[in-house]
Amino acid sequence: MTHLNLDKNAGYYDVGGISTLDIIKAKLTEEQWEGYLLGNTIKYSCRCNFKDAKESDFRKMKKYIGLLQKKKPTLSHPSDADEKLWEYVVGEEGI
Repeated sequence: MTHLNLDKNAGYYDVGGISTLDIIKAKLTEEQWEGYLLGNTIKYSCRCNFKDAKESDFRKMKKYIGLLQKKKPTLSHPSDADEKLWEYVVGEEGI
C-alpha cells in the first residue's frame, strides 16, 4: 500500500484498508499517474514559500518525488523537455 499519511493525524487517507493513492493509481493510466505525481510535486514546490507549513510541504514534495523516482526507469523515450523538467524537480542525481 502506498501511504500518504505524512503526519500522525492523517490516517484518513488509508481508511478502509486501501490508500487514496492506490485508488488513484488504479484508475489512471501510467502516463496519467506520472502526470499526477509530477503535478503534485510542482504544486508543493510552488506553494512552500507562501504557507506557514513549509516543512510539511517539503515532506509532501519529497514523497511525490520519491514515487516519481520509482517510475523513472520505466519511462519510455522522454522528450528533451521532459528530461529537463525531471532534472529540475529531482536534480541530476535525484534526492
